[in-house]
Amino acid sequence: IARVPLAKGYLSTHFKPTNKVLGGNYLIEAEMVKMYELPKGVDLAEWAIAWCLKNPIITSVVPGCSAPEQIDSTVRASTICV
Repeated sequence: IARVPLAKGYLSTHFKPTNKVLGGNYLIEAEMVKMYELPKGVDLAEWAIAWCLKNPIITSVVPGCSAPEQIDSTVRASTICV
């Protein structure tokens, strides 16, 4: 089981650069993922969940959805090829 696949919000669209909870390195790494790994047109949060699911030893991901549209996003993530 993969827990916290969105890095406490750093890999979601809800993270604000002014949030200093985890420090600057996480924000830099999230930007690097966006620049070099994220396919054009793919949501970063969905890609992060799909990336976790590509590991054959992971059977489920616990993203911590707090709104109905996040559940839809998580379902879409299961269809992304990483």
